[in-house]
Amino acid sequence: MAGEPGQTVRLRTRMAESVVRGGWAPSPRVRAALREVPRHRFVPEVPLETAHHEDLAVVTVRDAAGEGISSISAAWLQADMAERLRLEPGMSMLEVGAGGYNAELIAHVVGERGRVVTVDIDPHVVHRTRRLCAEAGSGRVTAVLGDGGPGAPAHVPAGGFDGVVITYTASDLAPAWRDQLAPGGRLVVPLRLRGHTLSVALVRQHDGTLVAEHWTYCGFVRDQGAAARAVPADPLAGGAVTLRWESGVTGDVPGSRRPCADRGTSWPRVSSFPACTRSGPCGSTPRPPSRGSAA
Repeated sequence: MAGEPGQTVRLRTRMAESVVRGGWAPSPRVRAALREVPRHRFVPEVPLETAHHEDLAVVTVRDAAGEGISSISAAWLQADMAERLRLEPGMSMLEVGAGGYNAELIAHVVGERGRVVTVDIDPHVVHRTRRLCAEAGSGRVTAVLGDGGPGAPAHVPAGGFDGVVITYTASDLAPAWRDQLAPGGRLVVPLRLRGHTLSVALVRQHDGTLVAEHWTYCGFVRDQGAAARAVPADPLAGGAVTLRWESGVTGDVPGSRRPCADRGTSWPRVSSFPACTRSGPCGSTPRPPSRGSAA
């Protein structure tokens, strides 16, 4: 942007180059968006170095207990999700979970003929998104207040959105996300599966079914809407280990109160993920990432 301090431009360029070197932004349009959209303007609460760290998510809103409930995701993850949407100029896109920066990245790629609708359940987040987009955005992002589960029914274009991206952890796919998606469109959603969160890219077929084509390990803030599901957790070994009941139903695990050093204990109904890579085509076997998780 014109008139920016040289330090800001250098930091944003360094961030973009790091994301590109990591293989997360292969397309020229996404690379250009990373280099040109002023990320720091959407996280004014933090230092420039933090705003432009490619592997850090920045929490922008916390609840009364101090838990992050809204954030700007790590740049590498935003780039990867944008790539999985297969963005093209002129597309109409839906983002569920607002913040400003991610929507503006998408708006940059879809260009002047494109549009982005972003929905959030938190009035403060919506107000903040509108203000920041007005100050530093493209004018092509519409922020809407509402539960993201039903999507944006009042804003669906004829034929449906060309793509839908969810930016919080979901325990299931909301029917509206599929129904508001055009045939051939892509839905990118962080799904909680077997204790891990995977950003899964799905393609809507002409018969309405969704076919998964890719996944990436990630971490996101929790769902705050009507579809939110609590996951009970039990601390073990004095808090050194946490046992999460992903089904939502707790149970009695034999040996769970004994020290973790007791390696002979058998824990039924508790599973671990086999090893593999950080991301890949569906059908691959996932492994948790070696880098820190992003939100």
